[in-house]
Amino acid sequence: MPASDDVLAALDRALAALVPALDVVEGRVTSGDPPAWCDRRGLTGFLLSLGDADLARCEALGLARAPEVVARAPAALADLARAVAE
Repeated sequence: MPASDDVLAALDRALAALVPALDVVEGRVTSGDPPAWCDRRGLTGFLLSLGDADLARCEALGLARAPEVVARAPAALADLARAVAE
């Protein structure tokens, strides 16, 4: 496969990961209340359960590179984290 095909394939994978998560990207957290996307996706409990160390690690490395955290994450979030890391 020529290099341009590799780039197109990578862009297709990026879009496949990003488009279903646009509500998360666009729904920036602006208050102490969980955003609607967080509740709608069933992530509020998991995200609020993260301790400071786990949260800092995920923010620094990405969720997919924090295996002890991603193992506890809801499946949809773990899948998204792996797709984003790819």
